[in-house]
Amino acid sequence: MTEKQKLFCEEYLIDLNATQAALRAGYSEKTAYSIGNENLKKPEIQEKRNQIAKDVLMENFGKVQEKYPAFTDKETYIIKSLYNQATYS
Repeated sequence: MTEKQKLFCEEYLIDLNATQAALRAGYSEKTAYSIGNENLKKPEIQEKRNQIAKDVLMENFGKVQEKYPAFTDKETYIIKSLYNQATYS
């Protein structure tokens, strides 16, 4: 995976717009639409995008736990289960 593709994955999660993500990742205006759509279909990019989204979910969940310590073990289990099942495809 190229550095542009890695950046595309991160940028895509900002607004779920493949063209804008491609532009922000450094692809040309002329090719951003087609490359953005191509990137969304590549399995390695899908996997990277999913992993980034899952990591952000867990990072933010930790912040929620700190702010709201009354979360029960059951609630924590449910959120972690959702994390493990998440695909974001």
